[in-house]
Amino acid sequence: MADKKRTGEVNWFRTNQGLGEINVGDGDVARVHYYDINQDGFTDLTEGDKVEFRLDREDDGELKAVDVTRIKN
Repeated sequence: MADKKRTGEVNWFRTNQGLGEINVGDGDVARVHYYDINQDGFTDLTEGDKVEFRLDREDDGELKAVDVTRIKN
């Protein structure tokens, strides 16, 4: 059920938990899990990283980011 690709900015990411949050615009945020990050090897993000992703919903209805890719500057 993921929608079209969007861009956003990482608010925070806790590497030890493999969990973070992305600002998706309009005041909304989405959870991001390490297994949804497109990156070889160790997967993590850093606060302020620009990312491309698709939005979906967790089982509890919260927004989640999937197919997440860091945008290279």
